[in-house]
Amino acid sequence: MDVSDARVVLVGSLPFSDADESFRAVSNSLSGDIGWVPDGEFGARKLWTPMLPEFVYSNEPDLEETLAPPGRTMAAPPAFDGPPPTDMDGIWNFRIKPGRRLRFHDLLYGGFAVQSYGVFRRLRDEGVLPDDVRFQVSLPSPHSATDPWFEDADQWPEVEVAYVEAIAGEIDKILEVAPAGDLAFERSWLGERVLCLFELSGQAAKFPVEGSAEVLLKSPAAQLSDGVVNLPPFGFAIVSITANSVDG
Repeated sequence: MDVSDARVVLVGSLPFSDADESFRAVSNSLSGDIGWVPDGEFGARKLWTPMLPEFVYSNEPDLEETLAPPGRTMAAPPAFDGPPPTDMDGIWNFRIKPGRRLRFHDLLYGGFAVQSYGVFRRLRDEGVLPDDVRFQVSLPSPHSATDPWFEDADQWPEVEVAYVEAIAGEIDKILEVAPAGDLAFERSWLGERVLCLFELSGQAAKFPVEGSAEVLLKSPAAQLSDGVVNLPPFGFAIVSITANSVDG
C-alpha cells in the first residue's frame, strides 16, 4: 500500500499493554486500511505528556521544581462532574534556574521508539504485519509537551525551543536504527487545540500568551519538518482529528 492510500490514521495511544499486543491488534483489525502503526504509547507514556515531568524534567539540572505531586509520581486525575477543578494534587511545575540556558539531555522518545521498532520489524518479518506498513513515531508538539508543566509563561518560548532541539536529537536516534522508508512521524497538537477552543469561547484572556492561531502557526514545531533532512511523512494530529501526512 502506498502511504497516501491509507484510509485510517491512528493517534499514538492504544489500550494495550505493550508494542507486540498493539501491533497485532491493529494488524488484525485494520490490515489493508492503515499505512502506519503506532506502538500504543504503553508504560511510562500511558498518560501521554505527564511522563515528561516525572522522568525528564525532574532530573534536569537546569530546572527547579516549584510544585511536585505526592510521592513524586504522576497519576491520572480523578473523574469529576461539572467544571474542572482549579487545583489537583498530581500537578508538577518547574522553572528554569536563574542564569541557566536550558538544554534537555534525553527526552526518552528516541529510546522508546527504537525498542518498539525492533518489535515492529520482528512482526513484519514473521508476516504478522504487511511489508508495506510503516512504524509510526508519535511526538507531542512543543506546547503540549512543555507549557503545562512550566508556571512562568515568560519562559515558555525558551522551553519550547529547548524541546525542539532535543526532539531533533530523538529523531536522529531513531533514524540511526530505522530506515526512513520504514517510518512515519505524527505530531499531536492537543495543547494548541485547547488554546484555540478557549479563544473561540472568549476565554483566551485567561492565558498569558498571544492569540492561539498565532501560537499554532508560529510554534517551533514547524522546525521539526523544515530543519531535518530526508524525514519520512510528517503528520499532524489534533486530538482525534488527523490531517494528511506531508513530506518533510
